[in-house]
Amino acid sequence: MLSDQELARYVESFVRQAAAVPGAVAAAGGISAESVARQLGPQLGLDLTPKAPLIRDILLALFSPPPQGAPFTSSAPSPSASASASASAAAAGHFFSQQQQQQQLQTFLTASQQYQHRGGAGAAAAPPSAYGVAAAAAGYRYGQPFPQDEGAHLQRLVQMHHHQQQQQQQQQQQMAAAAAGVAAAPPTAVESPRPAAASKKESASTGVKRRGGPGGLNKVCGVSPELQAIVGEPTMARTEIVKQLWAYIRRNNLQDPNNKRKIICNDELRLVFETDSTDMFKMNKLLAKHIRPLEAKKDSNRDSKKLKPVDSEPISPAETDVNQLPIILSDALASFFGTGEKEMPSSEAVKRVWDHIKSNNLEDPANPTMILCDSKLKQLFGCESLTAVSVSELLSQHLFKQPNKL
Repeated sequence: MLSDQELARYVESFVRQAAAVPGAVAAAGGISAESVARQLGPQLGLDLTPKAPLIRDILLALFSPPPQGAPFTSSAPSPSASASASASAAAAGHFFSQQQQQQQLQTFLTASQQYQHRGGAGAAAAPPSAYGVAAAAAGYRYGQPFPQDEGAHLQRLVQMHHHQQQQQQQQQQQMAAAAAGVAAAPPTAVESPRPAAASKKESASTGVKRRGGPGGLNKVCGVSPELQAIVGEPTMARTEIVKQLWAYIRRNNLQDPNNKRKIICNDELRLVFETDSTDMFKMNKLLAKHIRPLEAKKDSNRDSKKLKPVDSEPISPAETDVNQLPIILSDALASFFGTGEKEMPSSEAVKRVWDHIKSNNLEDPANPTMILCDSKLKQLFGCESLTAVSVSELLSQHLFKQPNKL
């Protein structure tokens, strides 16, 4: 059995939730005793239709303005009354503040008990109804009759509640803006000027964005013959080298199925990394010895010109890059190139062979690591097909170092 006090608490909670959602009251057609009973009843599992008179009185007790010492009149308020009303509105943080709710419930319960006490003393034969208890509570609290059009009265009070919420939000925004203005105020002369200088540096650094040049990771580097067999180019930017290497790894399914970060090396990668397996973190370190700067010779020549004494001896050819030294070509390789050249750097020879393979689409579509030899490659290497990594190995048989000149 639901007591009147419990019903008052449920109705108050329902009204607070409905008033807190903008537009919910208007969508529901206003707050009335019938609508509250119709919507609150299924939530409690009870039929609250017989309790509609009590719910109406509870609603009026909740939404009626607190006593100001005089009953509500339609005449214009005095300046002092309006000032006190505005001060009390500013002091109240919310229309349904916790203190006001407790006062309303306490007044309702006190009035209900007094009414029951008086009813028991004066008319013991007829116990007071729930409607009479709530009516006595509201009459005891406010000392005035209920308005006839309580629906319009409740809607006006809900509109006042929403208006007060908007005013409170505006006040909070103004206070936040004022606090932000105080926090952003410039430092006084007593404070150190270092923060201001730091802010100038930050603004200067963020104002103009530097454009990346040809240096760094986009700088074109030389590729070793072992790595060139995989990426297919003698010179390439470091980012492009890593990109082509990962494409080769995925194309040949060299990632460990249980750990995608681990790379299982095939014969070609074993020549590059000199290990059976590696991971994506160690790969950059292992690639370092296969990537060579192209401008190293120019920089060294500049430094040698600056620091070279007059009577210094020339640099030994053994100290220069071996791949840049001309190498004697075999007759078969010279006829393969068809240019009549008998000497060229090994990197240039490898590049020309790969250019021939790619220009004639000799890579096997089913397995890109396999090369299908045409008539010229068959004559040079003596086989029908070969792997990409074996190109450098077979080509080395046609390259001969020059004899040392004494």
